[in-house]
Amino acid sequence: MAVGFALAPITTVDQTWTWQIFLWVAVALTVVSGAQYAAQAVLSRKRPQATN
Repeated sequence: MAVGFALAPITTVDQTWTWQIFLWVAVALTVVSGAQYAAQAVLSRKRPQATN
């Protein structure tokens, strides 16, 4: 969606803030998602493995 706003002609003419905001929101969501994956990886290493 963010790339679509950056490439759509209607949002690039005199309204650069529109696509820039969407791109920064996408960057923030990517960083948060990466942090969640990292936290889950660290927590899963600390937990003892279940034995069946």
